[in-house]
Amino acid sequence: FVTLQVQVQQAVSNEFVLTLTTEKVRGTKSVYLTWTGSTAGSIDIVRDGALLASVENNGEFTDDSLHNRVKSATYVVCEQGASVCSNVVTAEF
Repeated sequence: FVTLQVQVQQAVSNEFVLTLTTEKVRGTKSVYLTWTGSTAGSIDIVRDGALLASVENNGEFTDDSLHNRVKSATYVVCEQGASVCSNVVTAEF
């Protein structure tokens, strides 16, 4: 048997830009993500290294599934089925 180790690096396009805004109302935390620079049909939303959702590429997504005890969350969006991802952003509450 032959064992191969492969290191995969995600490409980050300087034109694929993710931004966020946060809101906390009566204990409910929301993160509003917006992005530009991708022409893919679908986008994967990744929070803290795990796939949160796969959505149509309309340039926006709202994450209102954060637990009240969460103090921060890191996000990146990637073109579905590709290694092209945005910059990484962090929401802090």
